[in-house]
Amino acid sequence: MDKTTTLPLMKGTGKNPLISDYVNLFPVNMLTVPPKIVTEGGYMRSFPGVVKLADVDGASRGVLANPFDSLVYRVCGKKLYQASVEIADVDGEDRVSMAGSDKSVAVAAGGLMTIRKNDGTTFMLDNWPPAKYFPGSTVILVSGNKGSGFDGSLPLTETMTDKGRLILTLTPATTSGATGAVLEVDKIQKTFNQDVPAAGTPYLTDVFVSGFDISGTTLTVGYTFNANGADGNDNTAFVWTQVVEPSDILYAQYDLGTVADICHANSRYAWIKAGTNTFGVTDIDDETHPDRYRPFMTAEAFPDPAVGIAALNGDIVVFGTVSTEFFTLTGSSDTTKPIYKSQRAALIPVGIAGVHCKALVGEKFAVISNPAGGKVSVYLLGDGRATEIASPEISRELQKLRPDDLAKGVVEAVGVGIHQLIIVRAGSLAWCYDLTSKNWCNLTSGPDMKPHIATDFALEMARITCGDIRHGQLGWLDESTAAQYGEPQSHILYTPMFSAPGAVLADLELNTASGTAQSIEHLAISATTDGAIFPYEVQVISDGPQRYTERVLLPNVGYVAKDIAFRFRSFSRTPFTATSCKIRVT
Repeated sequence: MDKTTTLPLMKGTGKNPLISDYVNLFPVNMLTVPPKIVTEGGYMRSFPGVVKLADVDGASRGVLANPFDSLVYRVCGKKLYQASVEIADVDGEDRVSMAGSDKSVAVAAGGLMTIRKNDGTTFMLDNWPPAKYFPGSTVILVSGNKGSGFDGSLPLTETMTDKGRLILTLTPATTSGATGAVLEVDKIQKTFNQDVPAAGTPYLTDVFVSGFDISGTTLTVGYTFNANGADGNDNTAFVWTQVVEPSDILYAQYDLGTVADICHANSRYAWIKAGTNTFGVTDIDDETHPDRYRPFMTAEAFPDPAVGIAALNGDIVVFGTVSTEFFTLTGSSDTTKPIYKSQRAALIPVGIAGVHCKALVGEKFAVISNPAGGKVSVYLLGDGRATEIASPEISRELQKLRPDDLAKGVVEAVGVGIHQLIIVRAGSLAWCYDLTSKNWCNLTSGPDMKPHIATDFALEMARITCGDIRHGQLGWLDESTAAQYGEPQSHILYTPMFSAPGAVLADLELNTASGTAQSIEHLAISATTDGAIFPYEVQVISDGPQRYTERVLLPNVGYVAKDIAFRFRSFSRTPFTATSCKIRVT
């Protein structure tokens, strides 16, 4: 009796003869599109192609989508670009860390932080000068006279009490225009008297300033006005001034260390001091210098060195080798108190393998964990917990890498259509995890299936732009093609092993969306009965111009002793979409 069996395409099953274990076979350059409604099935869709946008100085080393000015900055080769326009030089060849504010863009390269301000000037993160001369200042705070209703009182603010001296200048006068000698009062709670002048000249006695030199209070003035024979009523003039004397301001000199990673939070840049569990922050008034008083904080929950740093909702996240610690502002204006404090309740006992082995995905971080933690895998960190998302196969491949190679890994996050993707690069492989469908796939480039060349994705002018891991070019993701810079690419789907002992199989059909190719294209179909080797391929026509009803059909498959699985491989420039796979079992 004949029956038709439907085979899923999201991933296949096979065997690894080296470890004698069953393994998952992930699609290559194919994304899973989940069903839009419950009654429908999902389908597989090719990863978008890459179209050339511009030539740049070299391979991509990092990207920043600056939220403050909505511009995209990239380091390619030895140049810093705003979009595709060169704006500065950057030393080195390794990947860089980038961060931005409303005033500047910072790049960490070669252990140094370079800050480029919006006016084009460039500065290095450096200590304040040991001493800075301040010429002093005299500022009139308030003035008035008795005749206009002003009584000389002064409401004190924090800036008035923090620096300099407050001086009250009184000039006795009458409404008829007679004036006396000027009296300066520079003491609170002390009585001042003027000498008696010649007749007709007013003067003051019993001048007394009441109050305390405390912010939020008010100083009041009392005195006795002596007309001394002058005509008119009291019209004494009051002038309050703040006088700051010239001085040399001394700044503490700090060991800024080697900059390993940077971020920006709460109007400050923050950096990891390489080889320590310490991070520093810049001054809130000058991003090119460390905070004047307390620039450094320490992640002390675990005795592991800090590897990377990032910002999340204004908080600072410090990634160690075996822990991830969250810091929030203390809110204290006391210069003896630290600027940030640890949130111990949010601590996660998973670290990262390298500086770039992390990416923010919504409210969580996708990371490659560090071997020092006992297991190398891919995790989502957030809400006080670590959730492992790597499959056993991916964890096994990561564990094969040497720590130095693992530390060069890169994790990226990008949204493509309905897909929220996490791209993991380590060693000679590139994987893509789709948070939407919870499925993995491999991303490759070229006929030799090397790691996908596109990297450093950013949303720019309503499209996803990207750099290149090997060549000096920028591109953008285009769903209307599957080619990468005009070159055709591989797209591979696997079915699981299914059991059909002693059966004869026929009419193997892959349902695809055809009719969009520019020329006749073929699909290579192969089978495996041991899960390890796909010995040979059969070519069938899969697409062609306006061949909308083309069926990808292999009429005769043959006899099966026990188990069998299939692989479908396309190598083309045309987007590839497959909805289902069916086979007739006799």
